[in-house]
Amino acid sequence: ADETVRAQGCAVSAEYLLLVLSVLPSFLSRILPSYTYQQSPDSTEVTQPIPFTFLHVFKGLGWAIFCLLVSFGISRVLPLNPGPVIISSVTAFGLLCSLLPKVRNLPGTFSTGEYLLLVFCIAIGAQIRLDFITQDVVPLLVFFIVGAYVAVLIHFLLVYLAKIDSHTFLITSVAGIFNPIFIAPVARKLGNKEIIAPGMTAAIVGYAIGNFLGLAIAWG
Repeated sequence: ADETVRAQGCAVSAEYLLLVLSVLPSFLSRILPSYTYQQSPDSTEVTQPIPFTFLHVFKGLGWAIFCLLVSFGISRVLPLNPGPVIISSVTAFGLLCSLLPKVRNLPGTFSTGEYLLLVFCIAIGAQIRLDFITQDVVPLLVFFIVGAYVAVLIHFLLVYLAKIDSHTFLITSVAGIFNPIFIAPVARKLGNKEIIAPGMTAAIVGYAIGNFLGLAIAWG
């Protein structure tokens, strides 16, 4: 059952990503307003990368391990299912630690986290068996299709009414459906580096909100 869910979810989301990276940008540019650049999109200004050492990365991992250990401790104290408690606690403590300047400004930690997330996604994707898609699971597949594309449609209608530009719509929809890893490729497709940071922020905040909403539904 888990393999079926993962296989169908990946198939539906992959279709939307293919549209975003192909025909959707040019189509939406005719309907939604154009993006207003803060600086010239053809600017050749090069930003020097912030130097970092493995010590910075180890410090960032240390904070992550600290949040995990505290979450384990809380799960042992509370008389609840430990899995949801750990997930919600790690999410909450991670958000709180991100507010600390000495954590937020550690060089190289964001790239390290993105790398570990990519490894996780590859490990999960490698477990998918495409033959599960062919099983008699049409209702589940319809659920995924309706859930994904109805959400995108509602998002588009709100963006259209608010007269928000096409780049912002695309990057936030990708942030909502996928994860931070896909933000940079979509931004490169749009030729707009300015939306990378907001897109990453939206994706990370979406992860946090999604964790809490998922746990609320499970506990409800």
